[in-house]
Amino acid sequence: MKLRKVTKGILAFLFVLTGFFTFSDFKANAASYDDQVNVRLVVPETFKLTPTGSYRLVNVDNGRSVDYRGSLEFRYSRTSNAIGVRSDLNNSYIYSGRGFRLEERTPSSGNSVVVNQVRVAGAASYTSNTYRGSMSVRVNENDRRPRLHNELGIEDYLKGVVPREAIASWPIEALKAQSVAARNYAKLNMSKGYLVDTTTDQVYAGKTAEHPNTNRAVDETKGRYATHNGNLITAFYHSSSGGYTDDSENVWLNAVPYIRAVEDPYDNNPGNSRHSWTTTMTRSQIGEAVFERGWTATDITIESKSRAGRVQSMTVTGMSPSGRVDTVRIPSANGSADSIRWSLGQSLNSTKFDVEFPDQDARVRLPGGGTSSVELNGAKMALPGEQTITLRSNQMQVRTANSVEVIRPSSDTVVFNGNGWGHGLGMSQWGAATMAQQGYSYTEILQHYYTDIRIERR
Repeated sequence: MKLRKVTKGILAFLFVLTGFFTFSDFKANAASYDDQVNVRLVVPETFKLTPTGSYRLVNVDNGRSVDYRGSLEFRYSRTSNAIGVRSDLNNSYIYSGRGFRLEERTPSSGNSVVVNQVRVAGAASYTSNTYRGSMSVRVNENDRRPRLHNELGIEDYLKGVVPREAIASWPIEALKAQSVAARNYAKLNMSKGYLVDTTTDQVYAGKTAEHPNTNRAVDETKGRYATHNGNLITAFYHSSSGGYTDDSENVWLNAVPYIRAVEDPYDNNPGNSRHSWTTTMTRSQIGEAVFERGWTATDITIESKSRAGRVQSMTVTGMSPSGRVDTVRIPSANGSADSIRWSLGQSLNSTKFDVEFPDQDARVRLPGGGTSSVELNGAKMALPGEQTITLRSNQMQVRTANSVEVIRPSSDTVVFNGNGWGHGLGMSQWGAATMAQQGYSYTEILQHYYTDIRIERR
């Protein structure tokens, strides 16, 4: 943007006033978008924005445009609790307590903004990324750090979501089903003010992530939403159901009429590596996560499962270094069954699993001096009167002449054999891919995974 022609005296005054930036003599109007989405991006305390196309920079303190040239460098000042900006026009910062907006003059596919350092979901460090729409830089009052928000229309937002939530080479009908589900999610969740660009909401990587196939899927479903009794549904989706989706109350706490369990034979796609999975943990890892440091898990018992095969509750028995034994129920009284996935010290792919204890034996010394192997889980133990009991614990207490000693298992390993990836509610993305491969339309896919819904234009 070029400097306006003004008299030398006025120009000198404005240079002093604004730190060598000039303000236009009109209040800029914010760019508007149909169904605007606001996405919070994570940036360091100093970063750059490089716009391409027609943009203007607005100081939110007074609503006036700021002239600039080239890239814009922003930084947060802890001293003044304000955002500073400078451009290639000069080296001086100007500051604004309410921040700045880099907004499109007219929304256009030719406009974009490069952020030189942003933490994209899944990345180990800051990287450069390109976005459509406008940018807002403000101070976050909670942690006193700069916050960058990407503001754009919902359809352009989806073009940066669908290729990260699905695989762009999937059949177009699967991508269209994903587009509708993601559109529903964004529309409903914007009520909280903004979305984040991670799996907390939906993975979003802006224009850099776009692909022709997913852009086509978004365009061909433009404005279409899934509804139940005339209302937008919260279109939960996940990577893999493991063969059966579930009722919402079996995973989270509330019953949702359109999130009902359905058999899902389509989930077993050759490309789906998480349809079946195995995770191994150590007893000490589980003991520390469930109890305290130094504890060891001695037994894990699945108490109940849903009809779909997801664990509803389980108990973990542990032993302290001093030999104290305690048992904990997971989830807690007010917790959701889905919390089981991350309660044991390592995230499990899903709650659709069984527990296996390999090599659950102990060596016991016999009276004659030899030893024998004793199975500690599922073995039969004789009792007086020709009765027997089945050992249910992964430890055994043996009374000696002077005390009681605990025989520990020979293995420190616990194996979880499971199916699926994610919470298991609503649409399985791998199942949708298989259905599309078999010729189902995106409407049929959505109506399989969500009960009693319609696809409508809004």
